[in-house]
Amino acid sequence: MRTIWNPSKCYKLAKCYLPEEKLNVLKYHILSVPWKFSLCHYHKDEYRRLVKYPTNVGMNKELIEAVGKIIEMSAGTEVGKEYRITHFFAEAHVIAFAQALHSTADILSYIIEICLKLNMANKQINFTNALDALKKQKIAPEVSRKANKILSSKEFMYLNAFVNTIKHRRLIEIPVHVNLEPGKELHGLRISSFIYGKSKSREIYYEPKWVHEFLDGDFEKISNMVGELGAELNHYMKAYLVK
Repeated sequence: MRTIWNPSKCYKLAKCYLPEEKLNVLKYHILSVPWKFSLCHYHKDEYRRLVKYPTNVGMNKELIEAVGKIIEMSAGTEVGKEYRITHFFAEAHVIAFAQALHSTADILSYIIEICLKLNMANKQINFTNALDALKKQKIAPEVSRKANKILSSKEFMYLNAFVNTIKHRRLIEIPVHVNLEPGKELHGLRISSFIYGKSKSREIYYEPKWVHEFLDGDFEKISNMVGELGAELNHYMKAYLVK
């Protein structure tokens, strides 16, 4: 069952113990989370408008059309050029979706820092440093656990690697892909494999991922974990900080 965070409740609880100057800053961070999710939904909807979601129903008309599109684009025909433009717009929405979703982590770290009075003025505020501060101060263990659940999830690790790669290193191709394996016929845009980061001195390889799985499945899991974290933060504030 999906857990929904109530940001307005978080702000109301904070009003009970935070000074006005902190509340003025907190307000904009709290408003930013639903705004970022709205951006995610916008880019998902625009992608769906441009690219028909794949259906796994064997060698059907849609699959044959997808093969035709690849041939047209490769041949550089006028129809193929139109497909390339549509593909460019769709790819742009995938990247914008990922950046909007990824930025919620940094925004949440600011919310945690302010609401739990972590006093991280001398440190860069991000999820990792907020978690370190929680552990050092030995407070809000469940908030820490929920935050760590996001950071260590395969969905967020993929999102983080994808965004940091396209932002700081290189583009990752998102071509039209057709799977003709019998019984597993599928078509659509697919994010290519890439390498980001290391684990035990070995580079981490990320497998290709269908865009519809990224926009739907990964988004659902990450947004649900954000809801769990927010709900736990509200609970802790009410139980231990509001007097």
